[in-house]
Amino acid sequence: MADEVATGSQPESYAAFELLAAIFSAREIDPAKLRAVFPVKAWREETVEVPVGLLRPIVLGWLNYIEPSNALSLGQSMQIEGDKQGVSPTRNLQATKDRDRRLAKQVVLDIVQTKLQGSTLSIDAACVSLAQREKVSLRVVERAYKKFGPYMRKKLQELGYAAD
Repeated sequence: MADEVATGSQPESYAAFELLAAIFSAREIDPAKLRAVFPVKAWREETVEVPVGLLRPIVLGWLNYIEPSNALSLGQSMQIEGDKQGVSPTRNLQATKDRDRRLAKQVVLDIVQTKLQGSTLSIDAACVSLAQREKVSLRVVERAYKKFGPYMRKKLQELGYAAD
């Protein structure tokens, strides 16, 4: 494999996945001997300790990908891409969660800030105001708040900030 990587006929990424699978399946091999066969010089010289549990999903995804009967892409095998029509890739799902957390946090902060100024703001009014500011639908903000708002309010209360 080292010759193939050196000549460019085999991508480093393919070699990396193959070596991860080999390391994962043969953990009893002396690390120094194993490094000696790495096809890229930097891989032999620059190392870091990585927990096996962190490598497991990567290796299992790779082994699933190279399975001859498998027709999935690498991203599908790693479960970071949807494998059916209409299934969003993991990165899109995570981006939606991040957006929803941000929206819910802003609703809670608007309520707390208004309270600190000596006034009150209902959850409904905070959601309407935020939807208008962010130019998203009220339904999106309400759904985000319903999912993440109570947890955020609880955490603020634990820190000594009244969010009611």
